[in-house]
Amino acid sequence: MPPTALHEIEAALAEHFDADHLAVYADLLQECGDPRGELIAADLADRTSDDAIAAWLGPSLAHLIAPEDVQAAFIDDVFLDGDSPRGRALLDQLSAHPALRYVRGATVRGDAAWVATVVAELGLQRQRWLERLSIQVTDGGGGAIGDAAAARLTAATPRLVALEVWGRRVFGELAHPTLRSLRITGHDAVGSILGAGPARLPALGLLDLAFDGDDFNDAVLAARYRPERLPALRRLDLSRNEPGRRAPHYFGGTVDAYEVLARSPLRTRLADARLPSLRRWRQGEALERLVAAGPRSIEIARAYACFQGIVVTPLGVRTPARTFPWRPLDQTQHALVTWLPDLGGEQGRRRYELPLAPLAEWLELEVAEHPRLLRWCSLVGYLLDDPGPRGVAVLHDAAALADLRASLPPGDDLAPWARFLDALGRATPLLASDGVLWRM
Repeated sequence: MPPTALHEIEAALAEHFDADHLAVYADLLQECGDPRGELIAADLADRTSDDAIAAWLGPSLAHLIAPEDVQAAFIDDVFLDGDSPRGRALLDQLSAHPALRYVRGATVRGDAAWVATVVAELGLQRQRWLERLSIQVTDGGGGAIGDAAAARLTAATPRLVALEVWGRRVFGELAHPTLRSLRITGHDAVGSILGAGPARLPALGLLDLAFDGDDFNDAVLAARYRPERLPALRRLDLSRNEPGRRAPHYFGGTVDAYEVLARSPLRTRLADARLPSLRRWRQGEALERLVAAGPRSIEIARAYACFQGIVVTPLGVRTPARTFPWRPLDQTQHALVTWLPDLGGEQGRRRYELPLAPLAEWLELEVAEHPRLLRWCSLVGYLLDDPGPRGVAVLHDAAALADLRASLPPGDDLAPWARFLDALGRATPLLASDGVLWRM
C-alpha cells in the first residue's frame, strides 16, 4: 500500500469524519495489517466489544479509558486529571502508546505544574487528529504555558479547531492558524486576544468569554479586545457573565456584559452576539445602542420572571423561549422552598425543606438540551407560587412524575428533592380534565 494513499484518505477523513470515509480508511488499514482496521469495521457494524478495544490499547490502558470514549479506533475524549492518581497513570501509559496519535479530544485539568507537564507531552509528537482541547488550571499560578511550549503545541496540533482555557494568564502569545473556536474563563487566560498588535489567531470565528468574577471598569475592559487581533471574529458569546463567580454561567463579577459589548470596538464586526439575562434599565439602553450599530443578530440566553416588565426588549433581539420562575442563582444561594403537604395516609403532614439553588443550577444548564425537563420548571413554579398546604402541583400525566424522578441526578444537594418526589409519587392522585392533580 503506497503511503500516499493512506495519507490521502486520512486527509479526507479529517475533513469528513463520517461512516463512508471511515469504511474506506478501515479497508486500507486492514490491507496494511493494522489491527485498527478491524476495530473500525467492527464499530461501523455496531459489534465493537470491550475485548476488541483492549486488544488495541492493551489491558492496562484499556482499564483507564472508558469504552464509550473510544470511537472507531480513535480516542474521542480523554480526561487527564492531575488531582487523581488515575489521571497521572493515564498520562504515563498513553504517552508510551501509539494510541496517543489517535486522540481527537482531550481535557487537561489540574494545577499549573500539571498542565505544563501534559502540554509539554502533547507537544513532543504530532497530534494529527486532535481537534478539541480543554485546559483548566485550578490554582492561581499564572504563566502555566510559556511561549515556547505554546509554539510546540501549535506545531503538534495542525487540526486543532476548538480550544477551552480556564485560569489566569494560562497562555501568553498563543498563535494558532487553524483555531476557530475559543472558550475562555478568565479575561486574561489567553494573552493573544488582548491589546494591540498583529493577529495571532487569524481563523478564530467564535469567542465565548467569561470574565471569571473580575471587577473592572466596563470601558477599560471593553478596550482590551481589539479587532486587529481577531480579524475573523464574527460570533461573541458573553452569556456566562451573570453576576458572581459560580458555575455554570455566573462568572461576571460586577462586570456588565451589556456595557462591555456596547463600548467594545468589536461590536461592529460581529454577526452574532449572545448575552446574559436582561436585568436593569441601563442594560436595556446599552442593548438599544447595540441594535442600532452593533451585531446583526443578538440573543439573550436566559430570562427570569422577576425581571419581566422592568426592561422592554428591543425589536429584533431574540429572547428565550422559556422564563425561569425562580430568581437567578446569585440571589438565591441559600433559598429554601418550605413545603408542608397533606399527602394523606402514612405520609401525613411531613415538612420538606427543598433547596432551590442546586435544582435551579442543574435545570438552567440542562433544560436547553432536554426540553422535557421544562416540567421541572413548571413544578418549581407551582411550589414557589403557593408554598402552603392548599397548593396543587399540575403535571401533564402520571408518567411525568416518574420521568422527573428518574431524570434527577444523584447527589446530596438534590436528595431532598428526590425524597419529596418519592412521597409525591405515593400520594393518591385526583383525576382532572387537564391532567393529573396531586393533592398537596
